[in-house]
Amino acid sequence: MSRTALAWTIAAAILVAIASPPEIVPMARFLSIVGLAGFAFTLGRWQRSLSGVLFFAITYGVYAWSLRHVSFLGFVAIVVIAAGYGFVFAKAVIRAATRSLVLVPPVFAAGWCAIEAIRGHWPGAAYQHGQIAQSFYQMPALLAAARFVGEAGCNLLFAMIAGGLAGIALGARRVSLVLITSACLVIAVAALAIRSPQALGDPLRVTLVQTMQPAFRDQPMAERLRDPEGLYAHYRDLAKTVPDCDLAVWPEGALSGVFLVAGDEEATQVRSLAPLFGGAKALLIGALRTDPDVERLEHTWPSAYRIAAYFLVREPDKGIVIRGIHEKEYLVPVGETVPFWLAWLKLWMPWYWRTERGQQSELPRLDDGRALGVAICYENCFGTFFAREALAGASFFAVPSFESWYRQGAELDQMLAMTVLRAIETGRPVVRATSDGISCAVRPNGEVALALPRNEATTAVATIQPRQGTTVALHVAGFVPFFAAAFVIFCLAYPRRQRPDRANGGPEGPTAPTSAELPG
Repeated sequence: MSRTALAWTIAAAILVAIASPPEIVPMARFLSIVGLAGFAFTLGRWQRSLSGVLFFAITYGVYAWSLRHVSFLGFVAIVVIAAGYGFVFAKAVIRAATRSLVLVPPVFAAGWCAIEAIRGHWPGAAYQHGQIAQSFYQMPALLAAARFVGEAGCNLLFAMIAGGLAGIALGARRVSLVLITSACLVIAVAALAIRSPQALGDPLRVTLVQTMQPAFRDQPMAERLRDPEGLYAHYRDLAKTVPDCDLAVWPEGALSGVFLVAGDEEATQVRSLAPLFGGAKALLIGALRTDPDVERLEHTWPSAYRIAAYFLVREPDKGIVIRGIHEKEYLVPVGETVPFWLAWLKLWMPWYWRTERGQQSELPRLDDGRALGVAICYENCFGTFFAREALAGASFFAVPSFESWYRQGAELDQMLAMTVLRAIETGRPVVRATSDGISCAVRPNGEVALALPRNEATTAVATIQPRQGTTVALHVAGFVPFFAAAFVIFCLAYPRRQRPDRANGGPEGPTAPTSAELPG
């Protein structure tokens, strides 16, 4: 690999990496397009698989490092797996380049869409962070196309522009201009024609509670809040600031010191949560759920539990009742579950992985019948999960999340970027309540209507309008990566035709008879 190709690869990777939320320099989001274009040009010009390996390893290494919580083992795994993705992706683009440089721009764009979807959904190693579409979360008008083709489709559109710019530099001007023009036209039309689904009922007043519950001993308020009694005293003080509203949303794991179990004990503990309602009519709060017959370990921790969010309401004749329970279905690899390829870790730390995958349940509903979609933390990353809940009747979404693990790292901004995309894809408002930021309310068009300050225990009220109806993305967005992958396979598998050379009649030389061969 030449020094020039190496320099191009590293520069392109750095440009894409710094464009990921949060931006390091103003308007860095547009550098993601420049970086992608430089990467495509490198693959088409020098055709070295090592360029793909380095590019993916550098960009995803930066993403993982910026989260401030990924363990060394997790960091190495992310970089190695990303390098593997880069090798496969580079091989596909290089094969296209050897057939014809005209194929580089479209194969690069479609391949990028497909490989981003693969790494974001690979079993046991799903890594949704750092996708190109997320770089533009502060400019939701540029993401309006997600209403039609989802996050994967936006990745495709931005990669089409980048691939087109690289194609112009490589000499494939005609197909490059078609790609750039088509992508820009789709983005512009979507921005102008975007319409939210129909409003359903009256607006809701939702209170977001940000608790500042710590994950480590050196974090603010750790000494006071790591003690269960001090934590719940802090909760009661926060609840006093919750005004009259329709719903109060607390973070994931807010009740991690108390395990709600099935049966009579669960109902008893739910009734004890009355002080946390404040002035709210309903409460959504995160807890850990287990079964009555599960063995209890040290400090009352059970041998197996499920991460859950309880939807509680006040009924005049029954008091506080459980209206719905959502159990987390998408567990964080290595953090909450062990991927099959790391099962050997259980031999060293059998006590660590107690979390079980939750089961799908019916959507909880308000008194007026409107359904609430609940996504706990990591589930916020998956558009397919939100699409399923929206098609099941969810009129708005609430995301309780615990993010103190990340020590105010880039994870906070990246989760907000994913929330913006989920709101646009579903055409529904999304509210997030987190431990230490960024708690927010996002409108159906992707606009952030409210964002609470980081690293502060506080509450705030957001007014949201539930919606009904579907968007195109709810039905087709999940198929976009498959069509992109099929296009790449078709381009690489289709038999190459030998085009005749216009100068001499073909690859075998002149086909017309010479003057010496003419009759007479």
